[in-house]
Amino acid sequence: MEHRPYRSHKVPACARCRQRKIRCKIDLPGQPCLFCRDRGVVCQIPTSPLDSDAHAHAPPSDTQNRSLHPAKRRRYDAEFSRAPPASATLMPSSLSGSNAGGNSKSTVIVSPAVAEDVEIVQRHMSRATATTATASSQHPDGDYATEEPGGTSVVYVTVPKYRRGVKPKPDTGDKQREIIEQIFGPFKKEAIRLYFELVHPCFPIVGDELRAQLLGPRWQDVNSALLCNIYASIVPLWDSSEILRLHPRPDSDYVWNLAVSALQEDSTSPSFSTILLCGINVIGRPSLYYVGNIANSSRAVALAHSFGLHRDPRRWDKPLAEKEMRVRLWWCVFIIDSWSSLSYGTPPNITKGCYDVRLPEAGTAARVASSVNNSPKNPGGQSHANGNGNGKGASQASFYALCSLTRILAEMLPMVYHLDPDPAAVQQTLGTTAAMLAEWEGRAGSTPPESPGRIKDYSQSNLRFCHLSVKLLFNRLSLRVAWLQAQNTTAAAPANLAAKAAISTRLLGLQISATKVLEFVTTLTPEQLREFWLPYTAHLLVVATMILLRCAVETENQASKAACVATLTSLKDALEAHRDNHAWELGELCLERCAELISRVQGSSSAAQTPAQVPMLAAAAVEDADGAMNVGAEEAEGLQFLDGTSLMPFDPLGGFDAIDDIWHSLFGSTGAADAMPVQSF
Repeated sequence: MEHRPYRSHKVPACARCRQRKIRCKIDLPGQPCLFCRDRGVVCQIPTSPLDSDAHAHAPPSDTQNRSLHPAKRRRYDAEFSRAPPASATLMPSSLSGSNAGGNSKSTVIVSPAVAEDVEIVQRHMSRATATTATASSQHPDGDYATEEPGGTSVVYVTVPKYRRGVKPKPDTGDKQREIIEQIFGPFKKEAIRLYFELVHPCFPIVGDELRAQLLGPRWQDVNSALLCNIYASIVPLWDSSEILRLHPRPDSDYVWNLAVSALQEDSTSPSFSTILLCGINVIGRPSLYYVGNIANSSRAVALAHSFGLHRDPRRWDKPLAEKEMRVRLWWCVFIIDSWSSLSYGTPPNITKGCYDVRLPEAGTAARVASSVNNSPKNPGGQSHANGNGNGKGASQASFYALCSLTRILAEMLPMVYHLDPDPAAVQQTLGTTAAMLAEWEGRAGSTPPESPGRIKDYSQSNLRFCHLSVKLLFNRLSLRVAWLQAQNTTAAAPANLAAKAAISTRLLGLQISATKVLEFVTTLTPEQLREFWLPYTAHLLVVATMILLRCAVETENQASKAACVATLTSLKDALEAHRDNHAWELGELCLERCAELISRVQGSSSAAQTPAQVPMLAAAAVEDADGAMNVGAEEAEGLQFLDGTSLMPFDPLGGFDAIDDIWHSLFGSTGAADAMPVQSF
């Protein structure tokens, strides 16, 4: 027997059933109706003077009294809806209220300095043991709530969500979404499928249940701002789809401007979903809006800290899917913060020792995804993009490798931005980092090759480039340490000569590292160009090119100069081919800033020498005890750098101000240097 009579006026239908003019069937007392329960959302009962008993048939919620505008046809996703989900599997239940449009309150984490005091006061002020137990396990309607009883407490406090007098918008970015979907036409679903085939496995910032919804029949119910950013991130990958490549590619700049506008609407009342929106936005290509990307990266980190993503949720009394979602989301934010710091030249926002989240476990994440794919809510779980077990495992392994490599990068970033570094301390840290890097390379080398029945891992090329970039930064820091030690040397002439020789050797090792980065990009195949790439590739490619340009200018050995020029020329030709033939825009920034410099260096180099000694040089290079690239004494003596400039410190980030030195070294202070103004980067 039904709990709610059909066409009952005393027990009215929920808002969603009213909008669709369908029967609101409540078969389980105290639970949402059948329609809402199948979609994982909460029944929203309109407020009426005659329906005083309506609340008895809806679960307790801060938004059950909120009536929806009848003309509004946007539906709401369980993770991005303005009402809290019926289950806490998509986002932390402690944060579900922060996304409720009818709730004017949000929850943020309390400073550890006062968390213990709050917990003790709350314990003694509780009137009943049952109330205390309930407050310790879930967030009540009160001011404070403890997330982790019995351990290091993570306390949340209730705060206003909106500015006073601001009317919240139920679906942010709806106008922008309407325009973008008109541009995409009938290929909207194909664009979403392509995102989860190429981007999501390599950077799983979207939760598993939301992924299942986007790939299923209810994809139109998702928040509009999220869809706008997913659409924009697919435009550079347009030719990767056999369906999309047959049709004109949309204007990337126009689509991205709409997506950024939708993100700005959502940021007026930041919530948990804003972290996902910022993450999808900043990893989108092309990455040319530097200031905006820096701001969005910092915003994602700040919100992640505010919502407690930096704390390990393993001991929390939460579903496995929610805990794994928090772990993956934190490491996505960590990757964004570290690589944007290296690319944009800003200190990282995440500090070592201020987080305790473990690395994501591929096996656990695969079990969570399997449970989601096999659920009744995911009828399309058999699709290619939803994840075959082998493909899911390969992608999770690559994401784990990227997370662990980023953690090594984060160890070196403080040394990059330290204004007064201690050479001994930096040398010690580099030794520790070298051991971590060697361990990472050992694990990466043990990865089994792809089998014919295994879904392709689209992140291998990006992972290899990131690894070479980390090695390049490591050798830059090793050179900086050698230069600092030479500056502090007060010994006799032999010691000074040894210090200069060490600098020359480190500089040569740096040249080899930069050459490896550029040669890797030069030899990319069309299949690799269509894979997943972080947008920071464009900036790191410029850094490696500038290093090799400087090495070509400062070396007095013609063979080494010819080797550098040959590598740079090949890079320039390859980037132009990648751009013209395969629409790979990540090399445009390097061509814009370095193409003219490469041409002038090529014209000024001597044609008498050939780069025949390059393979011998690479073979002679080895890694010393600290992990830095090193060469033998004979090779170093034959490839000396100019005495006046070899002692100049290398900015670890490869600051673009060095272009001025290159112009003056090549062409002097007049004439050719004035023919083309140097850009200010």
